[in-house]
Amino acid sequence: MKLRSVTMRLIASPLKMPFTTHLQQVSTREALILEVMDTDGRIGYGEADPFSSPWYSEETIQTCRYVLREFLIPILLHVPIKHPEELEQIWSGVRGNRMAKSGLGQAVWDLYAKQTNTYLGELFGGGKAEVDAGAVITAATPEQAVRQIEQLLKKGYKRYKIKISRKNDRPLLEGIRAAFPDLPIMADANSAYTIRDKDHLRELDRYRLMMIEQPLAYNDLSEHAVLQKNWQHRSV
Repeated sequence: MKLRSVTMRLIASPLKMPFTTHLQQVSTREALILEVMDTDGRIGYGEADPFSSPWYSEETIQTCRYVLREFLIPILLHVPIKHPEELEQIWSGVRGNRMAKSGLGQAVWDLYAKQTNTYLGELFGGGKAEVDAGAVITAATPEQAVRQIEQLLKKGYKRYKIKISRKNDRPLLEGIRAAFPDLPIMADANSAYTIRDKDHLRELDRYRLMMIEQPLAYNDLSEHAVLQKNWQHRSV
């Protein structure tokens, strides 16, 4: 792959509705758009979108920008590669920084797909050209959640991820299920629980969740495995 340049753009979009978890409220979403151009003028696009502060992961938009500018982009432009699968090797001297690597890697894979005239999904074994779009619901009350879902259903969203915590999970899910008995919903806890809450979490199965995302500490795979073993009907 003969590359000519890499362009990085910082964008910021105010959210129509604040994104709220038990850890933080986000009202503006920043992202880095990566453009990788080859010598024939074709461009591949990628996006790195860590949050502005490190509440979700150790990476932020500023640390990501720094690592891309000072390390990942210079390496990509000066170390020849034939295939995107080689990215992991050429960046092996840069530990972690997964969002930064992912954003630039997306752009390289997109460019490779255009160079080979291949549907990008096929390069990763995908067979679908379309998937149902989902939406995230962050609401303080069941009434707010129901109103949000009603509005989003009109726009064509098919499945919903509900932000929950120990304080609001039951009333929130109860209200949503009462209004939408057959709606595909899942829950996202952003580490709001501990393994001591396993019986409480198991009771949420009554709401027929597709899954529950990250109920425990984000890096505690062993306790997530214990929780999954004791919760046979849903994915954790």
